[in-house]
Amino acid sequence: MRILPYAIAVSAVLSLPCSAIDIAGAPIVIGDGAVAMELTAARELQRYGRLLCGRQAPIVAPDDAPADAVAVLVGTPRSLPAVAGAVPADLHDQGYVLAAQTGPERLVVAARTPIGVQNGVYSLLEMLGARNEDMEREGAEYEELLLGAVL
Repeated sequence: MRILPYAIAVSAVLSLPCSAIDIAGAPIVIGDGAVAMELTAARELQRYGRLLCGRQAPIVAPDDAPADAVAVLVGTPRSLPAVAGAVPADLHDQGYVLAAQTGPERLVVAARTPIGVQNGVYSLLEMLGARNEDMEREGAEYEELLLGAVL
């Protein structure tokens, strides 16, 4: 598996083993029951992930996720039951969990509520190098800024 700067950043924050999960272009899995805010969070991860990592990640349903490949799970226990074990019952409404699973390798962005999912995605993006104030910029200006920083 290739170790890339964004994988190392995620590895350091999540205390992953040395073989960090390479999430560039990895499918983003959202549940069939995802609400608009969860879908928006997945799209934001897809959009800024492409700008930061250079590869477009598909957004897929759980049944379409590769069984043996890296994937990013995004959702609540209600919308994506696969994340249920990662979400503590006492997690507050805007809280989130960023966790790694192995066999198959999964990066989990989970919360009890859709706003928590959105917060988790933005936190992950910041760990990967996107800055909050930059994420507020739109379109070509932001793409130029990020692509210039990557090159």
